[in-house]
Amino acid sequence: MKILQRFGVELLAFKSNEKDGLSIREVIEEIILQTPEYEDEMIKMSRSGVLIEDEVENLRQKYRPNQRTIQRDLNQLQSVGFVFYDHEVRRWFLSGQNNIPIPIANDESLAALVLRSNLSVFEDGIFKTEFAKIDQKLHETYFNKTNIKFGKIFENIDFGNYNYPKSDLIKSLLNSILENIICTVKYQALGKNKPKKYEILPMKMFLYDGGLYIIAYHTEHESFFPLGVHRIIDVKKENSWRIRFRNKQLPTFSFSEYRKNSFGVFVTGKTEKVKLKFLPDAAHYINRRFWHSSQKITLQKNGNLILEMEVGVTWELVSWIMRWMPNVIVMRPKSLKKQVKERLQQSLSKFS
Repeated sequence: MKILQRFGVELLAFKSNEKDGLSIREVIEEIILQTPEYEDEMIKMSRSGVLIEDEVENLRQKYRPNQRTIQRDLNQLQSVGFVFYDHEVRRWFLSGQNNIPIPIANDESLAALVLRSNLSVFEDGIFKTEFAKIDQKLHETYFNKTNIKFGKIFENIDFGNYNYPKSDLIKSLLNSILENIICTVKYQALGKNKPKKYEILPMKMFLYDGGLYIIAYHTEHESFFPLGVHRIIDVKKENSWRIRFRNKQLPTFSFSEYRKNSFGVFVTGKTEKVKLKFLPDAAHYINRRFWHSSQKITLQKNGNLILEMEVGVTWELVSWIMRWMPNVIVMRPKSLKKQVKERLQQSLSKFS
């Protein structure tokens, strides 16, 4: 007997007999208890999936429900996550889970969609198909029942995100991180005429200021360095780390430790104690926000705000300070004061 006949049809039988007034979940639990071989067969079935449409005729012959009854019961099975509807092929499928499915609560649906909207950098190209399926499932579990459109509740209006048309490239990098695969990347560095090839072990991908970056381990120099995904032209997977370096331990990497020296993407070998004074017009934008793990914020009686942190002095830090001009004053270090002053002079010279 196929799994849908043993599981789904028995559920229809229980429901049609209204046995003991059981809930959908209780019926599912009872059926599983009566079929100890269920788990093994579900694991086998989940590899290829089962077309529920193929079983409709069997349902009609054995229990004679009408089409509306079948549709109603499929919707109820979907509500507990046991089946799902693929809108592309317009068919129902078994979920392929080997445990009792747990329904998504309303608050969980809302939280998932808020998180989803904050990943707008992935909207086009990268995971467009996958996101569409996630959206559909989330809407089916909550928003279709309430007739509420998610766009009326929450919207992400961040702009300036990079466009990533090469979805295969990004998926290849992500899989390499998961499986510890060494890659050869062709990279077009900023200000360079020709691209350069690096042999790397991708360690981490992260999102910063609308762009994707990876932290890579350089197999030749034995050091970590960042690469902008938008500047990677090509990725070629090589061997896994274990096969390539049989007697060499996999490099350990801590993203939190890496970020201690940076204010953004790039790091320096040296950190300095930075102290900035923000005037009242900018202070409320700085307060109650996370800027760096070492930050210390002090509000003064006159409305000024003092931000102290220990970071590397990089062009990213200088650019961030320039954003708050003329409502920020660099108090220390001298090297940072000098860089900001030079940047201001360069900017003014272009307006003369």
